[in-house]
Amino acid sequence: MKIDLAVRGIAGERLAQALAAHRLGDAVELSLAANPLGVDGMRALAASEPMPKLCKLWLYGCALGADGIAVLAEWEGLATVSELGLGGDRGDIPGSTGVTNGLGESGLRALLASPHLGQLSVLDLTNNQLGDGGAVAIADAPSLRSVTQLKLRQNRLTDRGALRLAESPNLRALRSIDVGENEISIVGIRALARSTALGALESVACPYNPIYSDETYDITDQGAPMGVGHFRLEGKALSAMIGGTRRILT
Repeated sequence: MKIDLAVRGIAGERLAQALAAHRLGDAVELSLAANPLGVDGMRALAASEPMPKLCKLWLYGCALGADGIAVLAEWEGLATVSELGLGGDRGDIPGSTGVTNGLGESGLRALLASPHLGQLSVLDLTNNQLGDGGAVAIADAPSLRSVTQLKLRQNRLTDRGALRLAESPNLRALRSIDVGENEISIVGIRALARSTALGALESVACPYNPIYSDETYDITDQGAPMGVGHFRLEGKALSAMIGGTRRILT
């Protein structure tokens, strides 16, 4: 059963009353997106009726902050969750306001220290001000060994962060990564594409990054955009659609 409480204006501890109106024991998917929950909301979630069937938890744009994430990380209910959305409000929900969760590196490290992430396969951390320090924390996190899809858009990542991700011994299950709207050049994209550590990686999405520059890549299509869009891995060769033709880049 899916419980959709997105964009209800539910603030903080009022979440307890909202959850009590539903059969939480049957919940497979729970969306609390675009509600100003904060740390009090996470306390209410942690104190709610157990949800032993919960697989998908969406907390996009809930103003959780590092303190709210710390409460979430300790919640035993995370133990069954395979898909976790903690990105900023994606803007595709009617009535949403574009609020982020603002994890930052400290909130991310609290999440990654959770002992309840063993079933996690999809993790969305879009727009959380993680920086390269956050990328390092992700690369060093044994708790992410089961993750197959990772979204890191709009997190101020540079080549330093991409290189650490490419070397991670903990992301061997990763099949797709989204690093769009960051500050990664072809150097970082190449590292991800050619990574031997990320042996299962099949897809890299990296639109709106400074992929091309005279110093790093000599491209024959002079009109190619700075962020080509979705790249595809073919073996360990990186390709992209350029001028209507798929070109091998690495």
